[in-house]
Amino acid sequence: MRRSIVSRTLFLFISIIIFFLSTTVNALDDGRFGIFDARISPDGMKVAFTWSGDIWVAYVDSGRCSRVTDNVAYDHDPAWFPSSERLAFSSNRDGNDDVYSVFISGGEPTRHTWNGAGDIVQDVSPDGSRIMFMSARNLFSYDLYDVDINGGLERALTNDTSRNFFARFYPDGAKIIVSRGIYDWTRRYYNGSGDTDLYSMDIDGQNMTWVENSYNGNDNWPCVYGGNIYFVSDRELGCDNVWMKPGSGEAPIRLTDYTDRPVLFLSASMKRPVNTTLH
Repeated sequence: MRRSIVSRTLFLFISIIIFFLSTTVNALDDGRFGIFDARISPDGMKVAFTWSGDIWVAYVDSGRCSRVTDNVAYDHDPAWFPSSERLAFSSNRDGNDDVYSVFISGGEPTRHTWNGAGDIVQDVSPDGSRIMFMSARNLFSYDLYDVDINGGLERALTNDTSRNFFARFYPDGAKIIVSRGIYDWTRRYYNGSGDTDLYSMDIDGQNMTWVENSYNGNDNWPCVYGGNIYFVSDRELGCDNVWMKPGSGEAPIRLTDYTDRPVLFLSASMKRPVNTTLH
C-alpha cells in the first residue's frame, strides 16, 4: 500500500541506482569495493560514479563501463549537465579540490575554480549555466557557492556556521534543497543536536526554510520530483532507506525495506522509460 502512491516510473528511477551499484562492480575487473558518488544522468541512460580515483560512466542498458578521467589525482563527486553528455566534478590535480568539467566523450577537463579551500561539486543548474559546489572557505562551516561555466567569480549562496551537504537544484531551477547539520552520512546512526535536516532555499540562498526535521538523526541525499521530496534516512529498520516527503505536507513515507545493506548516493532521473525491467 505504501508504494502504491509512488508511480512505477519514479520507483524505477530509485531502483536503477541500487541496481547499478552492484552491476558496475561486476563489470570492473577488481572493483569489489570503493564505488562512490553514483549519479544517474538526466536522460536516465547512464550512471556516473567514482572508482579508483577517477570518474567512470556505466551505461544502463548494457552495463558497459567507460572511464571518463584518467589522472594520478583524486577525481570525485560527478554531477551531470542537462545534456547528459558532460560532467562537472571535483579534483585535487592542482593541489587541492577545485571544480572541473569534462565531456564524457573525452577531451581535456575545463577548470572553473581556483581557491585554497576544497571545492566539492554538488549539482549543475537545470539550464546548464552554473555549477554549484560546497566549500569550507569560512572557518567551521561548509557553505554553498556557484560559478558560471563561462568564467567569472564564484557567488556565495550561504554564509553561516552550519554545514551544507548534498545540495540539489529543484527541477525548475527556482530553488535548492540541501541537507544541513554537523555530521554527514559517514557518521551512521548518529542521533543528536548535530544531525542533518532538510532545507529549501531560493537559488540566491535567500528564504531558507525547514522542509523535514521530524527525526533526531541524519537525513541525506534529497531529490525533488513531482512536487515531492525523496531522501535517505535510517529512521526505521536500523538501515538507510529511501523515504518520501509528500509535497502536500504529510509525514514522510518509507519506500524501501532494506535491513542489511544501506541505500547510498540517491539521485533521480525524470526521463527513464517506464517499460524498463531491472533485475
